[in-house]
Amino acid sequence: MQKKIIAIDYGKKRIGLASADSFLKIASPLSTIETSHGHVATIMSILAFIKSQNIEVEKFVIGLPLMLSGQEGPMTALVKQFAKILEDKSGKQVVFYDERLTSSEVENLMRGSDINRKKRKEHTDQLAATLLLQTYLQSFIT
Repeated sequence: MQKKIIAIDYGKKRIGLASADSFLKIASPLSTIETSHGHVATIMSILAFIKSQNIEVEKFVIGLPLMLSGQEGPMTALVKQFAKILEDKSGKQVVFYDERLTSSEVENLMRGSDINRKKRKEHTDQLAATLLLQTYLQSFIT
């Protein structure tokens, strides 16, 4: 079984998941997980989903919510806390990657298509995780 990099687009209500292909060239959406009561319950849901998909994780890439100025925003501490618990529970490395504007970029792209608002809401988080991971993968190519 190939180990995969899993990207996480963290949100207070939903968490988007994406994975990279075995060649680490293409990111694909995996799922959107509704947040549970607290970080531990949410992380256990994520790990259970990953296990159900027979995915062996190499590492996690989590979007770090920075402000446009590059400074840490109000969500940054929450994401770092989540990442620490994820690393402890999974035993896998967690890497942060700048996620500025990924969700809004995905929303703008989907708004230009024929996808209705409800469908956009269902897919925004996993597509943001996909964009985050694709950008992360491309940073090694250039």
